[in-house]
Amino acid sequence: MNDSPVRWRYGRRVRLIAGVALAGATITGVAACGSSEPTPSASLFPTGTPSEVSSASTGFPAPNGDMSNTRAVGGKIDSSNIGTLTEAWSMPLTGQSPFFGVFSSNPIVTADTVYLQDINSNVFAVDRTTGEKKWTRTLGVLTTGPNGVAIGDGVVIAPTATGVVALDAATGEIKWEKKVTTQSSEGVDMAPLVWNDSVIISSVPGASYSNFYGGGGMGIVYALDLATGEQKWSFNTTTDNLWGNPEVNSGGGLWSTPSVDDEGNIYLGVANPGPWPGTTEYPNGTSRPGDNLYTNSLVVLDGRTGKLKWYWQAIKHDLRDWDLHLAPILADFDIDGKSTPVVVVGGKMGTVYVVDRTTHKPIWQTNVGKHTPEAGAKDGKGTANDPGPGKNAPFTSFPTTSYPGRFGGVETNMAVSDGVIYVPVNNLCAIYSAGGSSICDFKTGGGQLVALDGATGKVLWDKDVGSQNYGGATVVNDAVVTITFDGKIQAFKKADGTAIWTKQMPASANATPAITDDMIIAGAGFAAGEGQKPAVVAYKLP
Repeated sequence: MNDSPVRWRYGRRVRLIAGVALAGATITGVAACGSSEPTPSASLFPTGTPSEVSSASTGFPAPNGDMSNTRAVGGKIDSSNIGTLTEAWSMPLTGQSPFFGVFSSNPIVTADTVYLQDINSNVFAVDRTTGEKKWTRTLGVLTTGPNGVAIGDGVVIAPTATGVVALDAATGEIKWEKKVTTQSSEGVDMAPLVWNDSVIISSVPGASYSNFYGGGGMGIVYALDLATGEQKWSFNTTTDNLWGNPEVNSGGGLWSTPSVDDEGNIYLGVANPGPWPGTTEYPNGTSRPGDNLYTNSLVVLDGRTGKLKWYWQAIKHDLRDWDLHLAPILADFDIDGKSTPVVVVGGKMGTVYVVDRTTHKPIWQTNVGKHTPEAGAKDGKGTANDPGPGKNAPFTSFPTTSYPGRFGGVETNMAVSDGVIYVPVNNLCAIYSAGGSSICDFKTGGGQLVALDGATGKVLWDKDVGSQNYGGATVVNDAVVTITFDGKIQAFKKADGTAIWTKQMPASANATPAITDDMIIAGAGFAAGEGQKPAVVAYKLP
């Protein structure tokens, strides 16, 4: 068993494993704070949304399509014609990355331009119709991904390995730069949120594959002035000086873009604590006693001040690198005959959670993908913090093999449409030792696409996609699209999961697509086999 040379923070890839444990359950052992108050309303483009985003009716103008992170779009593509899509243009990708491939981000699309960022932080503006480059800004700084840009007020905001730069959207000229990391083991890997004349960006305790979750690395969320880059506020997603031992401990930060509601509240999905499961001197995370707030938590901040409004922790004292890292999705589900405002979150623990935005309490959870029998009850059911033989219980012997492993579970962003949650799943185990972990052979891995009822968590359909799934879920009208690591774009009928289209891309893929009015634009960034040539490809209706 070994680590694959492909390394993307959101995941790693290849072929399906049989045996799936899926279950809805009542959640226990989690924490919430904050009193009940009137629920902030949510819309796809709330007050403060940049005009370039709110007006891009035929584009994909935000990292997950809209400010609620739904990844659900309209336009001309549907199940009846998606099979007629043909290649319109292809932009070759160059550069080197020993672990991540050269492209892992989501394209941003306006009426006439596609903005792209590769794994080396380089940014490209491409003509949407022809694929010709309008400009290139070479930054040349390798990141662990997924990275990606956001737009607003005439600028393109691009993360780097240590901070963020603002580029003139018309020319690519650098307008300002801001460093946000504080030490060598910290990095920046998220696509930012641009809202209310601010840039929301976060550090993470991961600068590179060789310098990952080193002691003292912490995730701090910053709001920067969109015009100048000056700091407005910050919020540390770790507490108590890294839980009492900053020389050893690390954690927190964001890997995905936050969502924002009409009241200006920002919803963050915070990553895991480290080291995991511990060190030989401090086994089972004993260097970081307690819950390790605010890791593996949904955190809601006042977007104008950075003040904590409320939080909910999915997994306390995580021992398995099970981030709650996905982009939180704001939605309204019909629950018991009542329209209920919710936030949908999930991550590498292989669990999808729905949390009530009014009460700040969980409504249901469902495990997706393969879980070891010890992960809750013997049938794979159970709560995220089930004590004793639960899925996050302390290890009693080493080595121990566990599903989902730290590159398994739900690695890339989900989609929500018409009360249904569409979930990309990876099945890949990890082998845990007293002082760390390794990844099972990629040849044992696989993937699924799962549809869950938003009101109950019930599995509506579940499809084997034949390869590990690092291409997220994106809904276009009555179809749902994902991209698997073997470089295949796959489409299914939204209602019942019937397969309707498959397209082979020029290389393996670990990036999510943009779906516009009549196009699907996606990156295939990893040359995994002979003859594969990484590229961003646009597929268009005739």
